[in-house]
Amino acid sequence: MLPEVVINIKNGNLGGGENLADGVAGIIVSGDAAPSGDWALGEAKQFFSISEVKDAGLDAAYDTANSTNAYKQVADFYTVAGDGAELWVMLVPKTEEMEDICDAASENAYASALLDAAGGTMRLLGITRIPDALYVPAYTKGIDDDVIAALTKLNALAESKASAMMPFVGIVEGRAWQGDTGTIEDLKGLGFSRVGAVICGDKTDKSAGVGLLLGRLAADPVQRKPGRVKTGAIPIKNGYFSDGTKVTRGVANSLDTKGWIVMTPYPQRSGLYWGVDNTAASADDDFCTIVNRRVIDKAMLIAYNTYVTEIMDEVEVDEDGKLNPGVVKYFEGKIANAINNEMTGNGEISSVTAYVDPNQNILSTSKLVVSLQIVPVGYAKTISVNLGFSNPAA
Repeated sequence: MLPEVVINIKNGNLGGGENLADGVAGIIVSGDAAPSGDWALGEAKQFFSISEVKDAGLDAAYDTANSTNAYKQVADFYTVAGDGAELWVMLVPKTEEMEDICDAASENAYASALLDAAGGTMRLLGITRIPDALYVPAYTKGIDDDVIAALTKLNALAESKASAMMPFVGIVEGRAWQGDTGTIEDLKGLGFSRVGAVICGDKTDKSAGVGLLLGRLAADPVQRKPGRVKTGAIPIKNGYFSDGTKVTRGVANSLDTKGWIVMTPYPQRSGLYWGVDNTAASADDDFCTIVNRRVIDKAMLIAYNTYVTEIMDEVEVDEDGKLNPGVVKYFEGKIANAINNEMTGNGEISSVTAYVDPNQNILSTSKLVVSLQIVPVGYAKTISVNLGFSNPAA
């Protein structure tokens, strides 16, 4: 077996140098025709501004001519992320279902191909679809069954890519909800911690704002919640669930409880904001939120890049065969410094602790085990204020 660095992600611990491109994103959108002679359906294209997208032939006129929202999703991304953000875009035929788009074993494997085109740098991937006129959806899950199938396939793809040190978080469009919060799939029961589904947008056409959410995530550091109110409201006039009804806080709360990513208003405040950044995992999973997944993935990549240079190097031991104290301190300090420089110093985590057991038998196993623990930042999800009168004369 070839030498390697293996990163084992520890789950269940929360109780409930390297310049990494954290915000590189990709999106798959639907169309009937190629935007231009230089851009074919199924071909990945890299952009850094909305003007580049328009120059490539994808614009509002394309959406109108193809009865789609491909340009809109991309434009939404840049409205939030701004020019300079790296976005990979792939247009696929409207006949392609999201399940097949996300399936690495399908004939075209579009999602996998888009990730590969970015060379393993993509950390966010959005999957959208406007179906063709002949598409007949099924609604056994209270929403287009293709949504749930896509989450299943995309999470499997994400797990595979993560094992190859190319982690990403997937966002699936929760399109065509049937309007019943009781019958819709409870995503928290799926156990998928690398994908989530957004079920709100600013149109009444059964679509959802994948581009808006991707743009927010791409623009922010890995630990930042997309629903952070200080960041500002989502840049839309009105919000709608994918059943076409206007966003209300009550319905949004019911959908959030089932793990869907929603928009929500706040009383006495204008605009709409993102709710909880749910993944399709249970609430007791450490990675039930997108930000926790992004944080641990970044730490994983830093650990890999830090230690891969140590592969097959000599490791000194003492007369008892134990690790030399200097070696222990070296391996502990190297990763702690790297994580602190890239993450703690930027406010992305609270602290990091590295530990190397000096008693491990590296002579017999040729394996060096490092325990690395990250303390994340906390979030003020609920603020409770105890308010009452005070009588100074009492």
